[in-house]
Amino acid sequence: LRRDTFFKGSPREGRQPDVRWLHPAGRDMQAADWSSPGLKSLGVLLGADSPGKVDLLVLLSAEDRDMGFALPDDLAGSWRVRLDSAEVHPAAEAGEVESPVRVRSPCVMVLERSQWT
Repeated sequence: LRRDTFFKGSPREGRQPDVRWLHPAGRDMQAADWSSPGLKSLGVLLGADSPGKVDLLVLLSAEDRDMGFALPDDLAGSWRVRLDSAEVHPAAEAGEVESPVRVRSPCVMVLERSQWT
């Protein structure tokens, strides 16, 4: 999770912004979402900042029930679960996930995607 620069949140040369806040419905968070009393989940995309690094998607849920977290269309690709706090015995090699991502609540889930080839 170490970064060499501060987050700016702006697009970078055909890549994802370095940080992006996501609503569980599969869109970017809007100003009104931050004060919505019913919203108990969100995602944060930490975009890769150099070759050899990966995009990380952190999904946070404090819902009272399991949920599906939709990924925006521009985040389609091969995401792998690296951490799921709801797993009692996490698999050593977690498989790829598809949208919507099944999130058990409450939990923190970290997914990774290699953006560099």
